[in-house]
Amino acid sequence: MNKFTNLTKVIKEEFVFFLITTVLFLQNTIFSWRDWTFLNVLTFTTSSLFFSYLATSFCYLTKSKMVKCILYFMFTSLCLINIFLRFQFHTRISPNIIQLLIETNIQESIGFIETYLSNLFSIICFIGVGVLMFFVTYLERKKDILLFSKIKYLHKTLLTLTFLGIPSVCFSYFTLFRCKETVEVEQWVTKYQTSPMDNITNLVYSVYDVYLMKKDLEIAIESSLSIKEKAKIKNEPLTIILVIGESFNKYHSNIYGYYLNTNPKLSEEKKNGRLYAFTKVFSPYNLTSKAIKNMLSTNCIGNGENWADYPFFPSIFYRAGYNVDFWDNQYDPLSQNSFDFSLNSFLHNPIIKDLSYTRTNAHNYKLDHELINNYYSERQESNNNKNFIIFHLMGQHFLYYDRFLHNKEFDHYTTDSIKQNPSFLTPMSKKIIADYDNATRYNDSVVGMIINHYRTKNAILIYLSDHGEEIFDYQDRHGRSWERPIPKQVIKYQYEIPFLIWCSDIYKDKYPDIISNILSSTNKPFSSDNLCHVLFHLGHIETIYYKAERDLISPTYKCPRIIINDVVEYKNDDIH
Repeated sequence: MNKFTNLTKVIKEEFVFFLITTVLFLQNTIFSWRDWTFLNVLTFTTSSLFFSYLATSFCYLTKSKMVKCILYFMFTSLCLINIFLRFQFHTRISPNIIQLLIETNIQESIGFIETYLSNLFSIICFIGVGVLMFFVTYLERKKDILLFSKIKYLHKTLLTLTFLGIPSVCFSYFTLFRCKETVEVEQWVTKYQTSPMDNITNLVYSVYDVYLMKKDLEIAIESSLSIKEKAKIKNEPLTIILVIGESFNKYHSNIYGYYLNTNPKLSEEKKNGRLYAFTKVFSPYNLTSKAIKNMLSTNCIGNGENWADYPFFPSIFYRAGYNVDFWDNQYDPLSQNSFDFSLNSFLHNPIIKDLSYTRTNAHNYKLDHELINNYYSERQESNNNKNFIIFHLMGQHFLYYDRFLHNKEFDHYTTDSIKQNPSFLTPMSKKIIADYDNATRYNDSVVGMIINHYRTKNAILIYLSDHGEEIFDYQDRHGRSWERPIPKQVIKYQYEIPFLIWCSDIYKDKYPDIISNILSSTNKPFSSDNLCHVLFHLGHIETIYYKAERDLISPTYKCPRIIINDVVEYKNDDIH
């Protein structure tokens, strides 16, 4: 008991510092009150109390006013930066923000200061800091004014709550520093952290994620820089369009047997013999960043190959002489999400952009049709060019209600449209399903917009999704999960993806052998990490990186091992 009492002396003697720093550490939690649950409030309050107690103990032991002033300055600055980012950019300190700071030069810093630190909000922040410093100084000198600090058992209660934070902090940091790849950090955020984190943990996670990303990025850039040859291509006009969707559950498409007509435009193309649907295609991951890094690399997971050790295949197209345009609606340099940061830091790295793309978009858009309109308003295509165009859409990304136009055409399905009726479905569940189906119908319209630009050209379009999504298909759950072992139904809905190839009439007439190969391949199993070989085939690219045995539409195709989330090997028809 005496030891416990001695520990409370830290709080009692430095109560003002302990109180102020706890509030500063809790800033993210306080400002994100809409995300509150009892568990995350308890977790982040106790962890903030723990960090505050550590800082308070340091002040108590050193008895140095200078140390206390430095700590006040550091913690106040951290809080102020988060508040500034929240109100100016709707974000907080994140891996993206840390990376932007690292990459910002002196001229950009001066421009930023002139633009943002001289406006009214910034002036209010500076005034607020001044008021806070005055308030803190006053309380430090008049500690007795805080009458509630003398409440019986208050210090012991706070110390008890501080101790409750120790297991949470230890577990969070142990699991964080066990992560050796950025993708593992993404899973850590998803599994163990509920937004918002306390300010200290948020800063540590952001810096550590940047550190891991830098290692992956250096290897990946070197792999693309070391491309061994300039691939050969046929000298004839050709446009290849790769459309990467998001979170598309193929079992919510009537092309794959769904009872609602969620893909009317693509179904019409299929009916008219221009679109081919593949039935056994999988994504190796249900995380966007890892799925797309492997999709756009030349590695093969089934052969134990890591994406960063092999060239980025758009670089091979670019070096071969193709115009490569990349319009990405998920590129947001201010995003606070780890998965956005990990992917965008690679796809939009300045060196990768110079090696791989002719042009990229300058902005992202709320809805995908705006991205497509932007591309075609800027793009002046020539029939004499060889073009490889990549669209990365928001697709059916959560929240589904935000992924489609709200008008008569796309507010098409309601709860009354949802006919399945298992016991776990509620009216709210049916509303979510209806929103998802409307987002799928809107996505169909977006892909249809792209197709319309190429009907009279020698063109071929490939559509696939990064991964699937559960939409109350067999249990009371929507979204994605990472349980081990992976149930077969999870593989079916979260990892199996739509894979579609559309050909213009000109393309069909010009390459009947390729069309024949496509028709004979629609029921073969395939994994999206081998996509490059299909595209090399379609683009008539002769390169040492092309492997016919991994090319789905090659007559010599031999399906490599299909590995799901690094732990499960798919066997033909074992989920149907």
